[in-house]
Amino acid sequence: NETRGLLPADGAAHSRRVIDLRYSGQDYALEIDIVESCTEDGAAARWRRDFEAAYERLYGRVDDDNPIEVANLRVHASLASAPPRIPRPTAAVDARPKTERGIYVFDTGGFELAPVYERTALRAGQTIDGPAVVEERESTLVLGSGDRLDVDSVGCLRIAVALPEIGRAAEADAPESGITTG
Repeated sequence: NETRGLLPADGAAHSRRVIDLRYSGQDYALEIDIVESCTEDGAAARWRRDFEAAYERLYGRVDDDNPIEVANLRVHASLASAPPRIPRPTAAVDARPKTERGIYVFDTGGFELAPVYERTALRAGQTIDGPAVVEERESTLVLGSGDRLDVDSVGCLRIAVALPEIGRAAEADAPESGITTG
């Protein structure tokens, strides 16, 4: 309840209490949720059981001979934030490539000319098949051969990645060894 006073008055506050426990001498502690009052009868025993169950899930055993120690007690306090306002794409027609660029294509083992698109020009619903390049100020996206990009309603780029047949490329480059792939 004290943490609520540290947060802005508007919005629904959420708090979470945790205790970090570890076996004596260990570097890393496990975060255990505190769901009851710390003064409630049996609270410490419940934390021990929760710690041992989490430890066993992670490491496959419990170290009964080693004492458990408290590394930290923490309270996480937060407010729900408003959903982000993402501007929707404004393009009314599919973007056309602004240029071409040579990119390495794994399937063919060489360079091919690929169309280059400006990200801000892409239309919601537009689909681009690879190989292709999508550029924006912050990053460059390279679509491989067989990959497919779809622009969703808010402008997110969803990519279906075509898994290359690595075995075929490896066989073509490998000396005669008697080993086959795929």
